[in-house]
Amino acid sequence: MDDPTILDDPSPGSPPPISSSASLLRDEVDALIATRLSRLRVPASLRAIFNARAAARRRRVLSSWCNWVAGFGLISLFIGWASVPAGRSAFAMYSSIAVTLAFLATAQIIRRRLLDRAGDSVISFPVTLTLFLSLATGYASGEATAFLIYMIMSMALVWSSITYLDIGFPVTLGIAAFATICVAVFTMLSVLPGMPEKLLLLVFLTVTTAGMVNARRVQNLYAARMFLLQLRDELRSSEMADLNTNLARLANTDRLTNVPNRHFFDARMAAMQANPILYLPLAVCIIDIDNFKQLNDRLGHLEGDRCLQLVAGTLRENLRAASDFVARYGGEEFVLILTQTDVKAATQLVERLRKAVRALDYGNPGTAAGYVTISAGLAFASGTGFDARQLVETADRALYRAKAAGRNQVCT
Repeated sequence: MDDPTILDDPSPGSPPPISSSASLLRDEVDALIATRLSRLRVPASLRAIFNARAAARRRRVLSSWCNWVAGFGLISLFIGWASVPAGRSAFAMYSSIAVTLAFLATAQIIRRRLLDRAGDSVISFPVTLTLFLSLATGYASGEATAFLIYMIMSMALVWSSITYLDIGFPVTLGIAAFATICVAVFTMLSVLPGMPEKLLLLVFLTVTTAGMVNARRVQNLYAARMFLLQLRDELRSSEMADLNTNLARLANTDRLTNVPNRHFFDARMAAMQANPILYLPLAVCIIDIDNFKQLNDRLGHLEGDRCLQLVAGTLRENLRAASDFVARYGGEEFVLILTQTDVKAATQLVERLRKAVRALDYGNPGTAAGYVTISAGLAFASGTGFDARQLVETADRALYRAKAAGRNQVCT
């Protein structure tokens, strides 16, 4: 049973370095942010992330805008009735109904994510269809006033789609180009008087459309820059979190033996003492390498360090599951925490550890036996609570008895 207050064992492996791929991504993002805004492009490697983050908001905006245009399509029924001559009003009515249905269907498609792969281009069809039908309605009316009304409505639709909708620049450019061509053709064929007036109107509409297309391009560029800035902040936060985790692991790990250090052991015991019911019955064992000073004196400190590493690894490998815990207590001493373990089970486990160290057959010329052995002192806690300091002192006294009795044995 796990307690959320208990710190994770930092012993398995060394602290992982910050991911090189994450570092490369951060460098790529930094380079993009430093790019001149007019030349900024979100690369393919980041495009999926960029689109995914904007997808939900864009769907809401697109669907609500489509519903708004559909509502306006119904209103245009009355505009057609009022501005188009009675003999030609049927086409205007049918066009308004077609526009309404097209935008209602598009809103449902966007909301239900039926054409997610199509992306921004899903909006192109209803916009271009409405533009064509509106201009055709105005042209078919045979009235200059009606043509101007329908042309203004169609261009208002195009301009609002360009400025309001967060769509990609290629789709924007396609809608604007189609609109410019359609307006030019229908204007030249219309009953509007005077070629100079027609040309002046086309220049005004074209320049206005071009300005809005450029505004959409700048908005998209700033959206890309904002995305990259947010991504850079997230990457830096992630790196700082990884760094803090690594620093905490370093602070809690004995660098020679790669098991938790005494500081971490003390913190873990304190946390367990605060919530003992999850861990009792509990055993604490202090282990000492016999005659370690003689090994250091005769074979040197490098060999002594290797002996500590081998013993630490043997203890860790022969423990049970993650519920057991080993730490370096200081010098040649190690300490074990065995949770939910009674006297018999703990004694058997520590005896197995003693035999495993003996089976290493690691030479120690400072002892009569000629090989490395360990002595261990066990202390136990049961009931409803325990005092961590007293438990460790009891285990230390048991270790003293084991060493006084001849070493290479376990005392409780």
